[in-house]
Amino acid sequence: MESPQQLLDAAYEQLGYAEGDLFDAVDSPSELTSEDWINKGEWLALAKTVGAEKVFFVDNNPVIVFATSDSNEQRKKFEQIWNMARPPLLFLASPGELAVYNLNEGPDRNQGDWEENLENRQLKTAKTIKEVSQKLQEFRREQIETGRLFEDKRFGDDERADKALISDLQTVRKNLLDIGLAPEFAHSLIGRSIFIRYLEDRGVLKKSYFKKIVRGKPKWREILNTPVQGSFVDPELENRFYPRVLSSKDFTYALFKQLGEDFNGDMFPNIDDEKKNVEPLHLHNLQDFLCGNAEGDQLFFFAYKFDIIPIELISSIYEEFYNTDKSKAGNNGSHYTPPALVEFLLGQVLSPECLDKNPKILDPACGSGIFLVESFRRIVRHKFWSQNGRRLSDVQLRKILREQISGIDINGEAVRVAAFSLYLAFLHYQKPPDILEQLRQGKKLPNLKYKKERRKRNPEQHYDTLLEANSFDVISEITHDDVLPKFTESCADIIVGNPPWGSPGTKEEEKEGREAMDVALQWCENQEPELAVGGREWSQAFIHRAVNLLHEDGQAALLVSSGVLFKSQGTSRDFRKKWLTGTTLNSIVNFAHVRDIFFKGKARQSGAQSPFVAICFTKRMPAQDASFKYWSAKKTAIVKGTQSVLLSNSDLKQLNQNDVLIDDDMWKIYWWGNHRDERLIGTLRIEPTFDKLSINGVKLNSNDFGQGFTPGVKDETVGSKLHDYGVFPTRKFVRYGDTDESLLRTVPKKVHRFGKIDAYEGCRLLVKQGITESGKEKGRIISRLATKPFCFTNSIHSVKFPELNTNEAMIALGIFWSSLARYYFWLTAGAWIWHNQIYMKDVEQMPIRLPENTKLRDRIIGIVNELQRKGANTATSDIYDEETLTFEQTVKLERELDDAIFDLYGLNEAERDLIRDMCEYGLELFYNNIKSEATKPVETDRPKGNCGVIGDIHARRDWQKGFEGYIRTFLQIWNRELEPDGEFRWQLIRPGRHIPMVAMVFSTQDKKKPLGPIKGDNMAQWNNVLRQLDKTLLTPVSKRVYIDGLVRAVSDTDIMIIKRNERRLWTRSMAREDAEATLLKAMNLRESTRGQR
Repeated sequence: MESPQQLLDAAYEQLGYAEGDLFDAVDSPSELTSEDWINKGEWLALAKTVGAEKVFFVDNNPVIVFATSDSNEQRKKFEQIWNMARPPLLFLASPGELAVYNLNEGPDRNQGDWEENLENRQLKTAKTIKEVSQKLQEFRREQIETGRLFEDKRFGDDERADKALISDLQTVRKNLLDIGLAPEFAHSLIGRSIFIRYLEDRGVLKKSYFKKIVRGKPKWREILNTPVQGSFVDPELENRFYPRVLSSKDFTYALFKQLGEDFNGDMFPNIDDEKKNVEPLHLHNLQDFLCGNAEGDQLFFFAYKFDIIPIELISSIYEEFYNTDKSKAGNNGSHYTPPALVEFLLGQVLSPECLDKNPKILDPACGSGIFLVESFRRIVRHKFWSQNGRRLSDVQLRKILREQISGIDINGEAVRVAAFSLYLAFLHYQKPPDILEQLRQGKKLPNLKYKKERRKRNPEQHYDTLLEANSFDVISEITHDDVLPKFTESCADIIVGNPPWGSPGTKEEEKEGREAMDVALQWCENQEPELAVGGREWSQAFIHRAVNLLHEDGQAALLVSSGVLFKSQGTSRDFRKKWLTGTTLNSIVNFAHVRDIFFKGKARQSGAQSPFVAICFTKRMPAQDASFKYWSAKKTAIVKGTQSVLLSNSDLKQLNQNDVLIDDDMWKIYWWGNHRDERLIGTLRIEPTFDKLSINGVKLNSNDFGQGFTPGVKDETVGSKLHDYGVFPTRKFVRYGDTDESLLRTVPKKVHRFGKIDAYEGCRLLVKQGITESGKEKGRIISRLATKPFCFTNSIHSVKFPELNTNEAMIALGIFWSSLARYYFWLTAGAWIWHNQIYMKDVEQMPIRLPENTKLRDRIIGIVNELQRKGANTATSDIYDEETLTFEQTVKLERELDDAIFDLYGLNEAERDLIRDMCEYGLELFYNNIKSEATKPVETDRPKGNCGVIGDIHARRDWQKGFEGYIRTFLQIWNRELEPDGEFRWQLIRPGRHIPMVAMVFSTQDKKKPLGPIKGDNMAQWNNVLRQLDKTLLTPVSKRVYIDGLVRAVSDTDIMIIKRNERRLWTRSMAREDAEATLLKAMNLRESTRGQR
């Protein structure tokens, strides 16, 4: 029987983890770099605490925990490691068995339940070292780092410890509210209870502390010595004293009062008011939850270890409470921020080099302090590493809180919670005996929250680093001259946070938000020169404020609404001009596609699912050639499975800052496209826009463009021209078929606006504002030509054509039905990221080309006529007649229309491929994400062999399958470099189903002396390519190849390309992009070679 250690060692080696980011669980950074300890040290120390042996990371995200246990201790070890809250997998070795557990499944209340549910929790087992490589293949490093494993439906996260804790505390909160306790008192009672549980679990509060309180109180002493009645799921809970104290209201509040005196008054405010409102029923209810005896098997209070659960969850809990309580309308645009996003954003600015300078960090909308807590922790980890693993003293920790951490928030409760969260972080880095010694010395926690009415202030006690105020009007809330410089112009080296998004609405509960925005706008108006803010958007205002608060050369890292990039109103453009001419962008990550991964659930319905971006910039004038990294985060399986920020190199673009300043559309184009798409969009824009089009000498004007009526109750329709028309329902608006007049409805009695009356009759092109989001063909533009009179709502745009110009109208309809229009709007329409719509201005700016060639005109009109009369609108209907095409026939005809429209615009083969690939794979990936055809593996049977030359690939495009189109397109470009005597041999390496990657190697050869046969199987060839890459690039490519997902390298004789085996990455368009990139690398190689001579 193999030992647990032998089984784990086999996993490290046979499953490839030793070649990746596998770290020992340690509480000291002796073997680690500063960067590794700052980013991973907290997890490694936590793993050490729970008795784990190693942790495997993907980037800085803990994914697998490795541990050993006795056979009868597996449940206990699982429960301990489940409390780490983030890693989704546990490899647990016991004598004769290595089991892989899903940590997204919660623990069980007893051994019987554990054994009954083992099948759901235990993913796979291996009994011997030999079985490790055989039975655990699906858990190989490659499967983890590429995310292929997390395509498994078993990896939900509802019972992950952090999600479970937030859900359970929401249940507790709801229960307390249901029995009559006001939210503010429920929140403070729950928060205090967590704090006490934390102190008890850590061994700070022991029986001796409670004994002090019961002196002279025999009834309280009896309560303290009497275990709570009931069956304890966890026997350790029976020895906790706080649940016993809850049996008595007076005892409970005496404990609160004593804790307030010993620790700090800011920790336990308003105890007297709370005591008046809290009833014994509330405390008994809370007692049942804390003991794990409450009704409902779905709760996990029996399993939580507050000395293990990551402390940043406390901030998360309170942000959840606040947003649940306030709802979408009343939370002033603030949002819960997932810890993974916080860690990622801070990692962009708080580097070891930055931390060496002891930066002053400010969050101007700190909420409950999650950014401040993680900033504090990063500083502590860095100093801990700098001191060679020597623990920081309380004096050092206090200095960090006093001199480097500060925050502002308009909500007083949030500020108190921020202080509470920082106190927990402060205590976390001290051992219980040290905390108790400070209490004996009367050394309380520092006062972090500033109070302007405080008369006596002691700098050693009153740090005044958290301010309750509107960030745009701090002066009115500060009465002490020495405090003001902490929160005013040029006060910070680093600005971080997740300030409010959106703009305040008109509802009564949003009144506070509107007033706060008025203050922000007034501040912007008072600046010299005045600062523009488009659409009263919080994100724009806070970016202005962040720049103002930074020192010169200071850095900001913020999560903001994507509207800062995509809104196109004049004031929003003025905002961008000011921002981009006064700062230097470092990086921007567009999280629009993954927003529902990080923000989901009822508590996130406060507007947080709006598209958002992470921006990092420096307060410094940009150089003329300043460039920055622009990432587009895609919804991949590993991002969804780990809920971590993991970016692929294939989704990285390097943009010039001056270019995006000149052309706003570049933000949208490069979100899903590249420089070749930018070039094609530019080519299309040579044509006249729709609103500038001339038809037979008659120029369209603004009166020809309009929308339907806006529903509402402002104006009467009876007696108006609008009342003469029937209303065509938008939900029945489809591409093909005649207008069914039986669908027309009566115009409502009242509307908000009448719309463009002329748009209701005559020859007009109608375009639906909303993009099709359902069915097989997601992301389609719905448009049709109408001549019958009827009206419609403002969800339909109209372009009216001059009389007797139906041919031109048919051409325009064909353009709007084509993939070219779909491609153009997808890459340029700013709202097709947010509301998934195209606006009237988008229709007006569509480049339109009318045919000069009669044959081409008739060809287009013929296809449009056929589709208009017979086209199938859905793929689901199986009822067809002689007058209706099948869906397959319709698709065939639509492809013919595409070819005709491509001919009309004079597109070359590469441009046509760009459009086809974007519509077939790019848009499909956007809508279907991890279930997309775009992420499926390329067909494995084509080409038949694993090597050859261009002549081995059929020249006919419609005969090319699998990798053949990619190979031939790539070689058509590169072979020109070796003509006439040389050519490239291609080699396709598919290492196997457990490694979802593909390598393509192109080697130079003389046409008369071809290279010899390739030796070794696919796996041997794969390993050889990785070795070649390590040597060519002088970096350990093999260590990150599965994470980065894209490697391109050029040597004197070979071009090597490695990418994930996904269809979207091996198209003809990608072949051209890879060819261009490697040509540039070859040029650089030649230049460097010349320079060495």
